[in-house]
Amino acid sequence: MHWAWFPDLFTPLIFVALVPFLAIADDEHQSVIEVFGTVFFGFFVFHLTAGWWMYSSTIAGSLMAHLFNAGYMAGIFALWRILKTERCLKRWPLMLFIILWLMFEVLHQRWELAWPWFTLGHVFGARPSWVQWYRFSGTLGGSFWILMVNLLIFRLLKSSKNPFSSKSTIRAMLIILVLGLPLLLSFWLRKSHDNPTKTLKVMVVQPNIHPQQEKFAGMPALAQLEKALKIVHRHALDSLKLIVFPETMLVDAIDENNPQQSALLQPLLELVNEYPLAVVAGAYSMRYKNWNLSDGQAVMRDSVPYVLYNSALWIHGDEIAFYHKEKLMPLVEKQPFERWMKPMRKWIEQSGGFFGRYGTFNTKIYFLLDNAVMIRPLICFESAFSIDGKRWSSRSIIVLLTNDGWWKTSGGYQQHLMLARLRAIETGKWIARSANTGVSAFLDPKGEIVAQCPYGKEGALIYDVPVNEDVTFYSAFGKYFDALPFSIGMSLLLCFACKKFLLFWTKSRKKNHLQKK
Repeated sequence: MHWAWFPDLFTPLIFVALVPFLAIADDEHQSVIEVFGTVFFGFFVFHLTAGWWMYSSTIAGSLMAHLFNAGYMAGIFALWRILKTERCLKRWPLMLFIILWLMFEVLHQRWELAWPWFTLGHVFGARPSWVQWYRFSGTLGGSFWILMVNLLIFRLLKSSKNPFSSKSTIRAMLIILVLGLPLLLSFWLRKSHDNPTKTLKVMVVQPNIHPQQEKFAGMPALAQLEKALKIVHRHALDSLKLIVFPETMLVDAIDENNPQQSALLQPLLELVNEYPLAVVAGAYSMRYKNWNLSDGQAVMRDSVPYVLYNSALWIHGDEIAFYHKEKLMPLVEKQPFERWMKPMRKWIEQSGGFFGRYGTFNTKIYFLLDNAVMIRPLICFESAFSIDGKRWSSRSIIVLLTNDGWWKTSGGYQQHLMLARLRAIETGKWIARSANTGVSAFLDPKGEIVAQCPYGKEGALIYDVPVNEDVTFYSAFGKYFDALPFSIGMSLLLCFACKKFLLFWTKSRKKNHLQKK
C-alpha cells in the first residue's frame, strides 16, 4: 500500500491495496480478534514504510501516531466483520464498509487524536490532475472513489468462478466505469480557466535556518530575523503588497497584550512603515491575561500563568493581529488525554515532543489587506485538514507557514507539499507557501506548483498572485457533505447497540422469570 504514496508514487496500486484486507475480514474461519490483529499488523507496516521519515524528528510521537492510526483502520475491518452479518445489513455489505470507513475519516479530523495525514484521499496529492473534482467533494470523495474500486474488485474476485461469464464481464465493466468517469471529469475540469480581476505581488521567504542546530539551539532570535530580512532586501520592494515569512520565524514569544513592546517586532514595523506592504510571519505569542476560557487546558502554571500560541503575526499599517494555530499535532503540540499520559512525559520530551498544549482560540481566522482581499493563514499541520470556507470571503488567498526542517529525510517535506496541492483544489484558491527550509512555493487553484525554492536553500520567491472570486462547492457546503457518512454511520452503530441491549435485557428478564418459577 505504501508504494502508492509519494514519493514511491505508483499511485494506481491504491485501487487494489485494500483487497487483501477485505479478504481477511471476510474469511469466516477467522475470529474478529484474529481479523483485527492481522489487519492491524498490515496497516502498522504501511505507516512505518510510508511515514518512515517521521522517526528522524520524534520517536515517541511517530510511534504513537502510527499505532493509533493502524488501530483505528483495523478497527473498521473488525467492526465491518461484526455488523455485516446483521439481517438488516447483510444485503449491503459493500456500502456498509464504505459508510464505516468514511465515518471514521470524518471523526479523525475532529477528535482529540486527529492525525489525518494518511487519509485515503490524500494519496492523490502528487496527481492533482486526477482529482480536480475535489472542488466538489473534498478528499472524502477521493476516499469514496478508492473504496468503491477496491470493493468492486474484491467482489469480482470473490464471486466470479468463471472469469468469462456475462456476470463477470458486467462487473469488470462497472469497475472500469467507476475508475474512469472521475478521471474524465477531472481532465475536463482542468481545462477550465479563471478570470481574476486583481493580482497581488507576494513574496515568500525561505531563510533555511536549521531547527535543531540553529533555530532552537542557541541562534539568537534577532539574528534569525536579520538573516531573513537580508534575503528580503535583495529584491525590489516598491510594488510588493505582501511578504510571507515561515512558521516560528520569531522564536521569542510576543506578549499579545503589548506587542509593540517586543524588540523583535521593531525591524518588521520599520519595514512596513518604509514600504506600503503587509507582513505575515510565524511567531510564538502569549497571553498573560484575557485568554479565552476554552484555552484553560493550555495555561502554563508558571509564577505568572500564561497561554502560549503557535501564531501567524499580521502587520499592516498600524494594525498588529494574531492568528492562532487551531489544528495542533498530537503528542508534539498537545497532549491528548493528558492525565493518562503523565507517566510518559519524560520520554515524550526527550524525543522532541512538548508536554502540555498551545492555545487555539481565535476571534477571527483571516487578515484583511487594503479592505479588499482576505489573507487566510494556515500553519504547518493544518494543511493536512480540509478547510471550511464558510467563515471567509470569496476574494482571498491562502498563506501557508511551515517549518519542514525537522526531518533528515525527504519523505516528510515532499508529502507535506502534496497536501497543500489538495487544499488549493478544494478551496479554488491560490496558496503562497513559506517554508523555513523548503519547499517554499506558489500553487494555483488546480494544485499545480507554478514556482518553488529548492529544499535546503535560502532564498525568496516573488509572484503576481491572482485573486479570484471563485467559491467552490466544497468551500460552501463541505461540512454538510462530510457530515452525511458520519451521521449515517453513527445511526447504524446506535441501532446495533440498541438491538444488542434489547436482546440482553429480554434474555435477562426471561432468565429471572424462570428462576422465580
